[in-house]
Amino acid sequence: MNLRKAFATLALTAVVFAAFADDAQTLPTGVFRLSIIPTFATATKAYDAGGSLNDSEHLWANNLGLALEYGVTDWISGAVQWVPGWTYASYAAGTGIPGGANINGINDLFIGAKIQIVGEKAPVQSDTMRFCVAPGVKIPMGQIDYADEFKDAINPLNTDSVTAQNNDRHVFGFGPRFYFDYIVNKDFYVNLYSELLDYPVKGNYDDMSLSAYQAAYIAKAYHVSAPSKVDYGYDLTFEVEPTYSHQVASWVALGGSLPITWKYSPAIKADGDKLPGTETSHLTLNPTISAFVTAGIPTMFKVGYLVPVAGTNYTALSALNFQIRSFIKFW
Repeated sequence: MNLRKAFATLALTAVVFAAFADDAQTLPTGVFRLSIIPTFATATKAYDAGGSLNDSEHLWANNLGLALEYGVTDWISGAVQWVPGWTYASYAAGTGIPGGANINGINDLFIGAKIQIVGEKAPVQSDTMRFCVAPGVKIPMGQIDYADEFKDAINPLNTDSVTAQNNDRHVFGFGPRFYFDYIVNKDFYVNLYSELLDYPVKGNYDDMSLSAYQAAYIAKAYHVSAPSKVDYGYDLTFEVEPTYSHQVASWVALGGSLPITWKYSPAIKADGDKLPGTETSHLTLNPTISAFVTAGIPTMFKVGYLVPVAGTNYTALSALNFQIRSFIKFW
């Protein structure tokens, strides 16, 4: 099996989250915001450890994400975010598996709160700046059973696609997010965003991917010691997003934005030793256009196209992403 190039990174997770990153606004008291985020990603190239872009086997994936947020007060919002959520269809060519390979499965769940410290209705009032701190926890979900997947992968009679890699870490993560908006005028502001997500809990080596399970299986067969635990370290993200929106009619505002996102993850350690090719970074652009319709249920419709710009050990996924965000108040 040749899985290394097709599944070099958890690229889909980074792609969908970059498309969903928010600003420093919180929801009004008592308002729910339901977000539906479908994403369609594809790649035929990958960045190597030196940052060079090379041809790679074709990889595509379709994902559906969801988020539910609630305005506890005018300056505190709670959130349950499953972004990315469910990869319901995907395919990776060139793996040598009879039935082909995929990255189907579900991602981990993020639960947190966004606390606005500076803003129009925040404890520190300002009409030119907004600043939020958002602590949160990432809850593992949906671990793949690689023992079953490996049996299918080595069965020459199997014609079903095999899940070859997790879409997420599937260990507990903790950390803060920071949001800062500088408001230029009523139509234009610039958002700065950062996130540090730490993974203090170690995962099992043979739960990382099908190729890791295969390596552990072969080592055990030859009575050779195999790594048992992996340390994922942390994920670090920075983003700048100029955003424009103009009220063109009483019932609709049109706008657009240009998120520029950089993400870094250190090398994964297996029993204290760094695994080659697992230190990743990438820079992406995601130009978007949006329409905020206030007639009926206020809803924002947004479409963007994410473009890889640079990276290391990164599958260069391009992605068409959509967001439907509805604002609902029941009382």
